[in-house]
Amino acid sequence: MNPETSENPRGGTSRERKTPLDVRIVAYYLYANSLLFLSLSFFIATGVASPQPHRALLGSVMVTSRLADSIDKLTAGTLFLFCAWGLMRRVGFTWWFSLIVFIYGSTNALLVLPEQQIHVAISIAIDIVLIVWLYLRRDLYGICVKKNS
Repeated sequence: MNPETSENPRGGTSRERKTPLDVRIVAYYLYANSLLFLSLSFFIATGVASPQPHRALLGSVMVTSRLADSIDKLTAGTLFLFCAWGLMRRVGFTWWFSLIVFIYGSTNALLVLPEQQIHVAISIAIDIVLIVWLYLRRDLYGICVKKNS
């Protein structure tokens, strides 16, 4: 029997793919972010937390109501959850989707939160690390770069 396959309890064989440690670490980070944003959305929607007016969508929209802020946090939490799910299962299109989410996140932090410089610096640093990680692990997701010879 091939070491990459194992016997299924129902009979037959199934192909096992052990997820690399770095992929699991990034996915768990994204799952934690998702849990944070989804719970924050719930707390804002129920009135436990009171949101402060802020800008969203690269500074183009002013979020002032509790419902709009809850939807904003719900959307962010869902995006992080989808990215984590796809990266953990090595789905190719989620590599591109995650790349777009991280680029949007750092750009949004830069444009929306200029007065909170430490928050912006930490957010951009984490997003850059994740973008570089995605670039270095692109072969795991089937993203190939053509080499001119």
